Amino acid sequence: MSTSPDNNEPLMDSRLQNRQMQVLRERNAKQQARIDAIMAAARGHQDLQLDMHNLAVELLAGQFNSTHDEKLQAPIKLIKTRFAIDHIALCLASQQHKFTEIDYSLLCQRVKHLGSVCDDRISAKLQTALFPAATKIGSCAFVPIVYEKNLRGVMVLGAMDNQRFLPNMGVTILDRLGQLIGAYFVGLDIC
Repeated sequence: MSTSPDNNEPLMDSRLQNRQMQVLRERNAKQQARIDAIMAAARGHQDLQLDMHNLAVELLAGQFNSTHDEKLQAPIKLIKTRFAIDHIALCLASQQHKFTEIDYSLLCQRVKHLGSVCDDRISAKLQTALFPAATKIGSCAFVPIVYEKNLRGVMVLGAMDNQRFLPNMGVTILDRLGQLIGAYFVGLDIC
């Protein structure tokens, strides 16, 4: 008993259609996953922008009723809180005479292009000098404190997480943070 080719044709068409539908569903699922990832990144970026805005508002509000030392410490406290940073070292050009363990010019060299640098390694000597209370720094970011394209200092953000600041990360938010802090300190005539 033999089957004619005509009898198998509907079965073949049905299998082909099912396979095509399966491929389309898989493509659709991958595309939806990409869209979800883009939306999550956009929401994260929006949250960062809101944190930057709130930081600026808090810095402006605190300028008028604080002592000089409180004004110096305000950005550190606010950045630690707003951005969940483990350790922050602030090295201002106007205070470089206070740095005995740190070669200020070497810090400036890292950001001489006026852009932030993320690094997943930091020497033990530099870690001890910048973050004496820290037991471990897994990664860090060197953020230039800039006002009107002039380097006013370097802020070093230290994280225990070795994935927090990686060399291939985007640094736009960090650069803006450095510009905000630069304007804050210039407005206070600190640097």
